[in-house]
Amino acid sequence: MTSHRTWILGQGGLARETLQLLSVTGKDVDGDSLEFVAALTAEEEAEILGERGRLVLGIGDAGIRVKLLDSYADHKTLSFATLVHPRADVGEGTLLGRGVTVTSGCVVTTDVVIEDGVLLNLCSTVGHDVVLGRGTIVNPGVNVSGSVRVGAGVLVGTGATILQGLQVGDGATIGAGAVVTKDVPPGVVVAGVPAKALAR
Repeated sequence: MTSHRTWILGQGGLARETLQLLSVTGKDVDGDSLEFVAALTAEEEAEILGERGRLVLGIGDAGIRVKLLDSYADHKTLSFATLVHPRADVGEGTLLGRGVTVTSGCVVTTDVVIEDGVLLNLCSTVGHDVVLGRGTIVNPGVNVSGSVRVGAGVLVGTGATILQGLQVGDGATIGAGAVVTKDVPPGVVVAGVPAKALAR
């Protein structure tokens, strides 16, 4: 087992929650030990570019998560750690990308693809054969039914439900408590029960 110096990108509430997760797990999904060094603001990021170690995304903005993944994609000495809380249940056949965070109480069934930089927040459930796109944020208490395809940079609000077999386009936003019963086009904001597009 290797030990890596580890920095959290971000300093807000999600960064504090990520630090708590890091202190509980102490390692990434590869079994490598993670030694917390500091939580960084955007201005402080430049200070670590020559360092060796791991980065953890502690930022709750889907667009910024995708940008950070892209900006460090070819970095030679810094890479993203993937964290899974010991009280999360990740099923067989699930693929976890780099920089993924799965928090306490989450259930991911089987044959799920969770792409780079996805955040699965507290007590969310993800059904079989789901794909969650890069940088997507799934807030607490969300239910994603089987065979759903969620694009990159999507924000799924607290307590929302996405019914089986639907597609959610890149950059879409699903409001808190919404029940999605139809496909959501890219960049569209939906809310309500059943979820409907909001006027721009």
